[in-house]
Amino acid sequence: MDILDSHVQMVQAIANRIVPPDDTPGAGENDSMAHVAEVLTGELAHRTDELRVFLDRLNVTAKIVHQHRFIDLPPETQDELLRAVEDQPIFGTLTDLVNQGYWA
Repeated sequence: MDILDSHVQMVQAIANRIVPPDDTPGAGENDSMAHVAEVLTGELAHRTDELRVFLDRLNVTAKIVHQHRFIDLPPETQDELLRAVEDQPIFGTLTDLVNQGYWA
């Protein structure tokens, strides 16, 4: 997922909150990540910077509020942070991409 280089673990963690693992792997652990990368290098390449800014801000919020990086927080705390940003269009786009990749 070269397009998001340093953000791969964070996107995987978010994907696992969108479609959490249970008896099967979550969305961050399957081919949905390849789909996200493919779309972000293709038709949505113009939104890559917007996604990077979103991820950076989410991580800063995690550090300020919880003194840890987003990926180091327990799933319940990650969910709490994601609920606070679920109305942001770029999060909706990421959610759609993860779901498309997971359920394809």
